[in-house]
Amino acid sequence: MKQQISNSEKIALTKEVLGNKKSKLFKSMETISARENINEGPLEDLT
Repeated sequence: MKQQISNSEKIALTKEVLGNKKSKLFKSMETISARENINEGPLEDLT
């Protein structure tokens, strides 16, 4: 038996998942920028 999920519930779940992914992305971006500040240069120079 398939579970019926309404469109509004699907949208809410999608927004929740995207929100989690975005917050993780922003956290990793903050980490990268913090590392750049420590190294006093962009990451491109390190590779």
